[in-house]
Amino acid sequence: MWPQRSRDAQAGAIPRTREVASGNGGLRVAEGDAAQRFTVFPDPATEQVLITGKQPITAYALITPAGQVVAQKNVTFGTEAQVSVSGLAAGAYILRLEGVDYTHFTTLLKQ
Repeated sequence: MWPQRSRDAQAGAIPRTREVASGNGGLRVAEGDAAQRFTVFPDPATEQVLITGKQPITAYALITPAGQVVAQKNVTFGTEAQVSVSGLAAGAYILRLEGVDYTHFTTLLKQ
């Protein structure tokens, strides 16, 4: 039986964060609290964003809602990354974070 959807999902709201991970058990998708392994601050942002996480980050990308990658970078294997957003147009972006065995997606607002 499928798990019951949250009230937000039933109302048609898009989850704020989603994670796809692979491992011995295959692929899995986590939403909401289960995927809250990272902090993105500030959000909304104007100049720079600091990402901190519980798992090492190996790369990030900023993607427009149309799917265009506007910034991407491989980062030193650590749990923090700084992302400059000063040259980006105001609006919503998808922030893709990658690690050794996961890909994490969340939204980011640029003012």
